[in-house]
Amino acid sequence: MQCTNNLKQIALSVHNYHDANNALPSQMCGPFNSETSNWAGYGIHVTLLPFNEQTSLYESICAINYSNIRNAYNDSSVYGKEYMVKINYLGCPSDPVSGELCPYMAKRGRTNYMLSLGDTITATPCPIAAGDWSAPVNLVKNKRGFTMGEMEWMTFAAVTDGLSNTISFSERACSSEQYSDKIKGGIALLNTANSIKPVDCNGARSATDRTLLSASEYQRQGAGACWSGGYSMTNCIQTILPPNAPSCATLTKGSLYPNANDTGKMSMSTVSSYHSGGVNVAMGDGSVRFVSDTINAITSGTTNFETGAEIESGPSPYGIWGAMGSRGGGEGVTL
Repeated sequence: MQCTNNLKQIALSVHNYHDANNALPSQMCGPFNSETSNWAGYGIHVTLLPFNEQTSLYESICAINYSNIRNAYNDSSVYGKEYMVKINYLGCPSDPVSGELCPYMAKRGRTNYMLSLGDTITATPCPIAAGDWSAPVNLVKNKRGFTMGEMEWMTFAAVTDGLSNTISFSERACSSEQYSDKIKGGIALLNTANSIKPVDCNGARSATDRTLLSASEYQRQGAGACWSGGYSMTNCIQTILPPNAPSCATLTKGSLYPNANDTGKMSMSTVSSYHSGGVNVAMGDGSVRFVSDTINAITSGTTNFETGAEIESGPSPYGIWGAMGSRGGGEGVTL
């Protein structure tokens, strides 16, 4: 019940943000500092703080001197003390580590609740040209999820499938350790650079232990390690593979986003939880529903599943699950 209430609170705070700003919050934003080569990289939970009775914390973050911007992912204990707090509504009580500060991220507060990027395979590259922090470049515009992406904003009018039919947030189990090989919280690194094929990520589960991933390497920073960030890999979800399937990322940055940092590689972030048999999702209208692990999600046979081809428009190729994530696929699917 508490997890449901948390998701509802977050989803409704988006409505309050929209009322105040006539726009939905961006996936990730924040000021740049060309002198110190630092970008804040604030995720959506930072933006929503004042709409969740956390105005004083939000003001503390905003008051940080420009010459010493605290990057939302900096894992140094010297920086980002504003993020070293537990926020109760961002943790699911069923997750055994959600109430703990993350030890390998300088005791950052964790989160289980992630913004939906829909049924698109995406990356969040470090948005700068090499050596030039004067302006963001290479920004990824999301055409399918409940966001336009980083440093981009849209209104509810862009959700043409209807708010009650489109997922805004869902949950991911937090990673309990660095380089985790667990399905819940871990991220398998596939030996690719510029693309991820759903068929490969779906196959990254151990054949002998269904709770484990199977890969040669695993991402250092797992899911939900800090509530302050907004990278696709660690702080978002995608409606491609069904609940509690593997999450994956590319082993290297590749040529598409050569300036990407370690958490900005191509990724496929799958919902997961410690609830029995599925996960909770918040819809755009603020309602919360339970989605079974066995929901219809196309996991074989289609061109998109086999190749990882991006979806520009039209119905989702990933079944009912994919349709619930797309904001404008024209499916009108509901549970």
